[in-house]
Amino acid sequence: MPNRKEAPRGTSRQNRHATDARAGKSWLALPRLSSNALAVLSGFVAGLLYLPSLQYGWVWDDALLASTRGAGSAAAEGFRPLLGLLQRGEWMLGAGGPALFHFTNLILHAAGTWLFFHLAVHVGASAGIAFVAALLFGAHPVHVESVAFVSGRAPMMAAVFSMAALLAARIPAVRGPEGGGSRAIWWAYGLYAVAAFTDFTAVVTPFLLVGLDRWGSPRVSMTPRRTHYAGFFAICLASLALRFLLPAAPGATLAERGLPAGHAAAAVLHSLGDYLKLLAWPHPLNAIRSLSTAAAAAAPSLPLVPLAALLAALVWWRRQDPLARIGGLIVVLGIVPALPLPGLHSPYVAERLAYLPSVGICLLAASLLLWLAEPPRGARAAAKAVGLALAGLAAYATVDRIPVWEDDVALLQASAEASPHDPEPYLQLASHHAARGDAAAALGALDRAIERDSTLAGAFTTRALALGTLGRWPEAEASARRATLLTPENAEAWANLGDALTQQGKAAEAIVASRRAVELDGAQALLWYNYGVSLAATQDAAGATEAYQKTLAIDSTHVGAWNNLGAIYGGQGRLEEARDAYAKAVELAPSSLQARMNLALAYLRLGDRERAAQERTTIQRMDPAAARQLAEFFKEVDQPAAPAPGRR
Repeated sequence: MPNRKEAPRGTSRQNRHATDARAGKSWLALPRLSSNALAVLSGFVAGLLYLPSLQYGWVWDDALLASTRGAGSAAAEGFRPLLGLLQRGEWMLGAGGPALFHFTNLILHAAGTWLFFHLAVHVGASAGIAFVAALLFGAHPVHVESVAFVSGRAPMMAAVFSMAALLAARIPAVRGPEGGGSRAIWWAYGLYAVAAFTDFTAVVTPFLLVGLDRWGSPRVSMTPRRTHYAGFFAICLASLALRFLLPAAPGATLAERGLPAGHAAAAVLHSLGDYLKLLAWPHPLNAIRSLSTAAAAAAPSLPLVPLAALLAALVWWRRQDPLARIGGLIVVLGIVPALPLPGLHSPYVAERLAYLPSVGICLLAASLLLWLAEPPRGARAAAKAVGLALAGLAAYATVDRIPVWEDDVALLQASAEASPHDPEPYLQLASHHAARGDAAAALGALDRAIERDSTLAGAFTTRALALGTLGRWPEAEASARRATLLTPENAEAWANLGDALTQQGKAAEAIVASRRAVELDGAQALLWYNYGVSLAATQDAAGATEAYQKTLAIDSTHVGAWNNLGAIYGGQGRLEEARDAYAKAVELAPSSLQARMNLALAYLRLGDRERAAQERTTIQRMDPAAARQLAEFFKEVDQPAAPAPGRR
């Protein structure tokens, strides 16, 4: 067997990589597979990591995407016709479900990983090093928000098509001395147009092309490429013009972007430091984060200064390696459109905007692995082992983070764990639990919010509602009283107090609280309804009637007001008016068993036994037990119907 030889010092980088590939066998001899096979394998592994996301639902801003039937999302401001067209197609093909949207994101990320492999090889990595770096890129946890969150797609899609455009613009037929007039450049133009009209982050792609030609491998003379550069910049300018001339939605406020007022320059520096940090190891919760006024006033020394110095030192040390030069360029230029610069409406920090900069970070990682594998060290197996270990660690973090985007509750729970002293995630959790009808879970979330801030009047107000739903009225009263002490001008808190008092039979106190609620806010139908229930509990029929009529003047579809008004009319012998009120309640709520029973009794008392029997037949289908109860009422047609209990 011939002796193994190292490549001589004068050997080109490409030839040294070929020598590495032909070297002796190793348990990590990854380049045995063809480059195309390794590229496909890396993309497959990246997609495999995100298979759990296929069963996830609509999360956060996705709700708006679903409500517009794929036409847009809160995260998709600006002119994005191709993204909108894709989303409408997914909505129709996927029957309005989220599964196809998640599958598209998975495919985009797999394609991005495949393109990253080819970009790394093109810039100067061997197939083995490129494969390991591609695995790291596909598994990087910073991508979770982009892939598992449907509304986080735009920056990822723009980065994928930008990489495709750069590779298409660097093929030999285009970059050669005679390539200035090659028609093949139109493929690059088309791919870049898709990227540019998908997300603003693609604005840096023309500069990346210039950098690739100047500092990449192989280097390309810039003179014959002027036409190509002009085409790329023309597409860029067109996308910018349409973005600012035809905005799809108003720009987000500073608070919505997580930014304090009056700290623009500080916010940019802090944001830059946070982006450098999350590219190395992301935040426990992949979501938009905010910058407090106190933090903005502090000097942004950490993590900006050490991370920026480390990045600069790494690129300078490896400046002879095109992987390091291009990797550093992509990191720096890729972060720029993600920063909260004036006029860009970018959030403080959003991990979905870090997809393109992560390409540069992984190219830098490939450069370090290449350094370890180069002579005189020649530790090729060690380099691949280190790279695979890093990719495995990244994959573990990614798999751990993917469930964050399963649904809103999972997201908020992760947010609460990431910020244990912040009551806001628990308040939002309570709202989501309440919307699902889980009052016990909502109560638990509210209690945790109050543990973190006992001055949250809104939390006590909502807590009173949850306790009332569970029938725990004394506790609901105590919580409502606490809310009125914290915010005496809060009409809802007084209404909740009145409701809790009514349910406990404390009629006089209930009237005082309910009257205070309508004095503070007389434009809410629900407050007048609660006031009417309190008055009816003291047999004040005239006052209750007036309150219910005011309720209906504000909201003519309030079923409870129609039903209770019918009960008052029936008790006063105004049977035709009672019948009409009950009929209106049944018209508005055909499935209301109580309204139908009252209407049947009204018909019976008016002597209309045929219609009473029709209602009885309907009630029999709805609830046989209620029909038997109604049969007893048929025997005593002279008894008035009882009013409905007041519940908020």
